[in-house]
Amino acid sequence: MRNPPVSNIWAILIAGSTGWINYADQAMVCYAYQLLKNGGIEDENIIVFMQDDIADNANNDRQHAGSIYYEGRYNTNDGYEGTTMDQGGYRKDVYEGVPKDYTGDFMTIANLKGVLYGDRSRVKGGSGKVLNTTSHDTIFFYCTGHGDGEYLGKG
Repeated sequence: MRNPPVSNIWAILIAGSTGWINYADQAMVCYAYQLLKNGGIEDENIIVFMQDDIADNANNDRQHAGSIYYEGRYNTNDGYEGTTMDQGGYRKDVYEGVPKDYTGDFMTIANLKGVLYGDRSRVKGGSGKVLNTTSHDTIFFYCTGHGDGEYLGKG
């Protein structure tokens, strides 16, 4: 009897905006990373595009410097209420451990194409991490923010 093919889960997470005013976009990508990581997805299968200008932003007070928080409650159709607060009622730092694969000027459409095609030779800068999928794998693609035609992190 033949063994079933191995299937992996991959994720591409994109925060397509910059600046303190767009804090939520990077926070949501960091939160998505934490959900995937806690769900058993390995870092080598999670590719993150984010400006990375929030955690150390001057508007992030000294107490929270180097951190990003995503605070929210949500309800699902089955009545489950979730929260991003820990059991003590404190906000969780979702920035910790997030790989910064493509940040700043490396958040380009060209690099995203290289990642999607699984072609390192098309990627300029960043970690060089690209998809390495088979026809049996699943890709989760999450993009939040504004973006524009050539650069994923403007506006």
